[in-house]
Amino acid sequence: MALPLPRIEIDPVKIYENTKTLTTLYSKRGISLMGVTKAVRGEPTIANAMIEGGVQFIADSRIENIKKMKEAGVRSKFVLLRTPISQAEDIVANDLISLNTEIDTLKELSRFAKAQARVHKIILMIDLGDRREGLMPNELFPIVQKVLSLPNIEIFGLGTNLACLSGIKPDNENMSSLSNMTQE
Repeated sequence: MALPLPRIEIDPVKIYENTKTLTTLYSKRGISLMGVTKAVRGEPTIANAMIEGGVQFIADSRIENIKKMKEAGVRSKFVLLRTPISQAEDIVANDLISLNTEIDTLKELSRFAKAQARVHKIILMIDLGDRREGLMPNELFPIVQKVLSLPNIEIFGLGTNLACLSGIKPDNENMSSLSNMTQE
């Protein structure tokens, strides 16, 4: 008798219900959520379940997965979690919001945004202790000054990556720090 192959069963109804619970909880605090599809390779069914549950954005680490969702008719604002400089033209052309830390990448995004007569939105990532990615807090303001001088680039927000590499959990201290930097 052949053994069954390992598999993952995905229930879009449960994804919708979980997403709805979280978006309801966090919307009371003025927080919108971003659904991430990178672990499921941009599966449109999962993205749509999260959108129906109330997420405002769908994020993925690969532009190919975002294109797959767009081609399948997923209607959302899309965020690219990794911004390879080699894909800057394609990122701008696909109207994606991108997470960034590197000024050279931002310059390329600016160049292509200007050439395409578009404004490209970015989220600057700040490292608040997890050591996964991001600018150190003392690097933020000098980078912001450089970004503000780049044509066709708009700072859409600031972000951080927590509970990932080093296990630094979101808490009042690091969330207050992020909020304060955003206000400044």
